[in-house]
Amino acid sequence: MTRDYGLRARRKMPLSVKVSLSVGLALAAAVAIGIGAASRLRHGPAEAADAQFYTVSGPPCPTLSAAAYAAGAIKVGPRFEYGDVVFGRGYGYVSCSWLHGGFLGLSVHPVCEFTGPGVLTVTTSAGQTYFAPGVGQPATVSVADGQSRCVLSSNYR
Repeated sequence: MTRDYGLRARRKMPLSVKVSLSVGLALAAAVAIGIGAASRLRHGPAEAADAQFYTVSGPPCPTLSAAAYAAGAIKVGPRFEYGDVVFGRGYGYVSCSWLHGGFLGLSVHPVCEFTGPGVLTVTTSAGQTYFAPGVGQPATVSVADGQSRCVLSSNYR
């Protein structure tokens, strides 16, 4: 007797197995969402206070071209890396943090407050930006999606 080595009929998955898989996936998703919500509840007040401290408003910082920066009297001294952003300042002190936003706070971006930098350079994947807040003028720089934003205000003293 010859054997048939052709295509075999697929076995159908029993309904009980399909239901079990669906319930298991739904349970796993619920646990993941619950863990995220618990983390937000546990860290939420601290993150809210941090966000309030680092969220400032004010007029935008004056910007400089690369040529104007090169011709200027104040040059950037210490540079530091925060995440994937490189910040440089002429003078003063700095305090940085991560701001959380978006769905379940999963989107984060760096924000730094400067006491009186004179000039600032911000290097991201999108390029380098030069700001001239002035000597003694506090400034706050936030970087979201590779774009830097600077305002003439700071809560850091």
